Amino acid sequence: MPKRKLRTQPDAKGTSDGRHNKSVALSSVPLKKQRRSPRNQDAAVTDSKDQYKKLQLQDLPDNVFVQILRQLGLQRLSAMQVCKRWLSLGRDPCFTTVVQGQQLNAALSTAGPGDTIVLTPGFYQEIVLIEKPVKLVGQPVQDIRGHERRGVVIQTNRSMCILSNARTCFRNIVFRAIMPSTDRSIISYGPACAYIRLEDCELGGITGLLIPDSKGPETQLVMKGCYLHGVPHSAAVFAEAGSVKLEGCTITNCQMAVNACQGVEVDIRNNDLSFNEVALVVDGHGVIQDNVMWGNLHRSTVDVSPEALERLQAQMAADAAAAEQAGNAPGGPQEQAVEAGHAAEPASPGGSRRRGGPPRLPPIRFSGNHIKRPLRLRHEDEDQQRIRKRAKKLAAEVYGEHEQGGDWDDDGEWHLVNDGDLDSSDEDDDASVHSSDMSGDLLGEGPEDYSSFSDDSDESLHSSEFDTSSDSGSEFSDTDGEGSNSESEGGEEQLVLDEQQ
Repeated sequence: MPKRKLRTQPDAKGTSDGRHNKSVALSSVPLKKQRRSPRNQDAAVTDSKDQYKKLQLQDLPDNVFVQILRQLGLQRLSAMQVCKRWLSLGRDPCFTTVVQGQQLNAALSTAGPGDTIVLTPGFYQEIVLIEKPVKLVGQPVQDIRGHERRGVVIQTNRSMCILSNARTCFRNIVFRAIMPSTDRSIISYGPACAYIRLEDCELGGITGLLIPDSKGPETQLVMKGCYLHGVPHSAAVFAEAGSVKLEGCTITNCQMAVNACQGVEVDIRNNDLSFNEVALVVDGHGVIQDNVMWGNLHRSTVDVSPEALERLQAQMAADAAAAEQAGNAPGGPQEQAVEAGHAAEPASPGGSRRRGGPPRLPPIRFSGNHIKRPLRLRHEDEDQQRIRKRAKKLAAEVYGEHEQGGDWDDDGEWHLVNDGDLDSSDEDDDASVHSSDMSGDLLGEGPEDYSSFSDDSDESLHSSEFDTSSDSGSEFSDTDGEGSNSESEGGEEQLVLDEQQ
């Protein structure tokens, strides 16, 4: 029986087998078009990298791990034992390097990725360059009371102590930068660094932390239990990009505690932001919760930056113009959409606005934030009243009599002497007394409560409070007169006795 030959030529109608059609179609395409261009290859590699980042285990939420363990059944006990063993082996001394003396950069050059470098207590005066993902831990020291405190100090005479070009974690270290700078950071990000974490660290000097605008939105700064102070020319934490997470930190004696620019995600919880010019300037989005802000000089404790307000006004004007044009159009926008065959645009979920509606405020959620301010102590005893009266008299001899609404009202020195708190004494420094006289105001929730974020101090004492009553003045004069009369009578009696002798 002869073998049947496959039809490879088209019939009279120009049709052929579907398989042959496919082969012909593939063969007819030029070879250059079948190959992927380098740009497409780079895009594919980028997409695969992004997909790989999304599939990392450390980014999965806890409920996903719970479901995985539930599906394992009894095998989850073995998985837990293996993970516990890995955790203990990860702390093996072979992965830890102890640094003594000025050998920190040498230890960093010999350390491997993921190693832990332990710094012995001491003073390290050098600029540290980190090019591998490592963890720097400072050994604590004990004070005279037996309490542990930070014993490792990294200081430089410039504006930068650390340049990190890789993922880095710092714990229990003091950083000090002496040179002032507003465009540098005491711990600077390198081109390849996108994550810095600080735990129980102290940052002093006059240079703060800065996430520059050149870094992308994936840049992260995480701080837990840190103490930041002494930044008079800029913000202690200034973020122009990325995200900032602060938890349990204390920021004091700075021009600004936190300044988050447009597009920055903030997560600020359980912090103490006190004795700064401004506590917070937020132009991004996120959560500000359970913070204590008191003693700040600025009238408003939480501000929205002028750039955000300008954008909001521009958006309102553009939306109003668009709504006016849509209203003048025949039939209106909804009827035009129906005539074109499209459904009317429903209200967007999540509280977003319709086109032409009022603009949304910055998506910042406030909850549980408190503003506390100490009340002034006022002594009513005779000694303090005498001090007030004497101070007012001395001030009047130099500056003249004080008149309400006169020229002296604008004189700062007069107000400092005449209306200042002259009640202070050594006994007022008792912390227990001040802590018992604290009053707090609860911040409102939602961005519409910006007007209520005020941290004004109590009204200054007026000159009327320094005036003693006529009774008290007469009492002082009577006591003074009685004392002088008794002294004069005693002198006359002594003179009579001398004459008799």
